[in-house]
Amino acid sequence: MVRREFVKTLLARKALPKNAQKFIAHTIAYASYILTKALNKTELTAELLGTGTGYGEFTAYVDKPTTKPETVTLAMMITAYEANIDRTSWRSSNSSNRYYLTQLTAWGYVDRTKRVG
Repeated sequence: MVRREFVKTLLARKALPKNAQKFIAHTIAYASYILTKALNKTELTAELLGTGTGYGEFTAYVDKPTTKPETVTLAMMITAYEANIDRTSWRSSNSSNRYYLTQLTAWGYVDRTKRVG
């Protein structure tokens, strides 16, 4: 999936993207339902962080002394949205999905499947 590849690249950067802290706070405040579901999706978080696809790889990554906690937190927030999104989300009136996709666009993501016109 192109969007997930973008997210992996975003999370691999040395610095968090602009407004990442605001995105984290907004997700906690407005998307708590999907966030609580994401806490059980550590395989997806591990995949997005590029550490593997299992709980063990995720916890090993978190325990490394060089791991930035803010990157893990952002990855968990992104996991919440990614675990609850589908290919029709651009057209959806779901405010959480729209917020997430708009934020990705602000961070440089271009959806090539989105139809214009």
